[in-house]
Amino acid sequence: MNAKLILATALFHVLLLVGIFADFYFPVYSGKDVVVAATARDPRDLLRGQYARLDYSFLNPDISKLKSDLQPGSELEYGDFLYAVLEPGKDAMELAGIYKTKPESEIFLRGRLQDEFTVPAKWTEYSEKPQIRYQIEAWFTSPEEAKKLEERLLKEKQVFVRLRVSRGGRARLVEILQ
Repeated sequence: MNAKLILATALFHVLLLVGIFADFYFPVYSGKDVVVAATARDPRDLLRGQYARLDYSFLNPDISKLKSDLQPGSELEYGDFLYAVLEPGKDAMELAGIYKTKPESEIFLRGRLQDEFTVPAKWTEYSEKPQIRYQIEAWFTSPEEAKKLEERLLKEKQVFVRLRVSRGGRARLVEILQ
């Protein structure tokens, strides 16, 4: 009896870990390729190692210039899902709108609001902007690749990255394009 309980508990934990891994990599294997523009900087962190911090136009969007279903005066809570709808641009996909409700057939990214946000009754250039995260903000790499990327970032202000986006809007960063 005791051995069966231990075996069942161990099997449950293994299946749980496999499920977490599969859930994280699902967009990589089932998603569509999407290229977006990003600006990057090369921070170093003793605990996190070598990585590039990527900033996108849809992280802190100016909703006054976009299509949106956010109603003036509505209050959004930390952790609420917001959807960034993308449309083809000149060199890459560009932000077309931010929505509270999940879009039907367009290419979109699902992100989480990082702070409470009240939609202004009237938008101005000084209005607060929502901070949204999509789990594609950091690119981890080897020390050699980080050095090459750092040199490239000193020359270029903008880079293009390839994402894989699932039908539900979950995105994973696949590569920084040359």
